[in-house]
Amino acid sequence: MAIKEGFFVADCVELGHLVFYPMCGSGTMGKIALIHRRRFIGVDISEEYIAIATERVKALNALKTINQSIHTQ
Repeated sequence: MAIKEGFFVADCVELGHLVFYPMCGSGTMGKIALIHRRRFIGVDISEEYIAIATERVKALNALKTINQSIHTQ
């Protein structure tokens, strides 16, 4: 499913534009949007899913920071 969502984001949303995803669940679409350099807003009624999605985005941002520091050395 992530591959299909990746094509959707890359093909249908211009670079830097915003992906709004109601009922975002665990944040798969948000993660893919950020990987493809799109901004993302996700909404969900479940606090549990929002917590999971938030952790996924934090982990992705931490990975980007590590990669950037490796490539600037």
